[in-house]
Amino acid sequence: MPPLILLQTLEAVTRLGSLKRAAEEMHLTPSAISHRIRLLEEQFGQRLFERDGQGIRPADNARQLSATIAQAIATIDDHWRELTDRPETRRVRLCSMAAFAEQFILSNLDEFRRRFPDFQVDSTSLTISEGGMRGDFDILIGIGPYPGEGWEYEDLMPFTLKAVYSAQSETPIVSGDIVLGPILNASTNSMPWENALRSLGYTMAPTARQVRFDSVLTACHAAARGKGIALAPTWFADKLVAQGEVLPLGDGVIRSDLSYWIAVRKSRKLQSTYGRFRRWLNSAIERTG
Repeated sequence: MPPLILLQTLEAVTRLGSLKRAAEEMHLTPSAISHRIRLLEEQFGQRLFERDGQGIRPADNARQLSATIAQAIATIDDHWRELTDRPETRRVRLCSMAAFAEQFILSNLDEFRRRFPDFQVDSTSLTISEGGMRGDFDILIGIGPYPGEGWEYEDLMPFTLKAVYSAQSETPIVSGDIVLGPILNASTNSMPWENALRSLGYTMAPTARQVRFDSVLTACHAAARGKGIALAPTWFADKLVAQGEVLPLGDGVIRSDLSYWIAVRKSRKLQSTYGRFRRWLNSAIERTG
């Protein structure tokens, strides 16, 4: 059987009765349409169209083929629409860092669900380098290494931190410029505590005990309960401070070389959906400042 594109060309020329109109419909030149018809006639072994001074006229065999092709195209179109309208083909799986998802997506959940009913949101406390974000996801929001081949990605915003603790703790956590601890260390912390504290003008006591947490969120909530001191993304630390749950250590921001990034899988071709989501996310980030 000849290539489908040649059969589609035959159907268009027969239906429209003109090389020029077929070319306009298929976004080609009339000479390209004529070339395709000649190729098809060579494979068919017979003339499919009669040329005369009035233009081009389909022969009986061309009319018969055209009717069959039109019916086949209509059947394919029906099946295509049926399959692409299924809920599972519309679903978009989004995986985000847990703290980011809570602040920018889950805090606006009603609006998000109304705007993006087909999105399924998963969250993880692990970066890609730590084995997180594994699965058949369509959009990723992360920090650290980019996802690699098969993805288009761009930076969302710089990754900055603040150290936070509660003044309501049973034992002193900070004494002068010495951090006594406990140090609430999240698995995704991408900056050594010594460097972070030094940038704020503090040092860590040699006896400071470190407690490992599975995510930034749980570490920060533990800090709010007076269990120690934690590193939080600046926007999350500011939220906790504004709510009166924690105090910031020092007046500065801890800067890093990292950024939050967003990536979309190339094979899903989600340009329109991704574009709408990206604009919505930008607005959510801007509202947070």
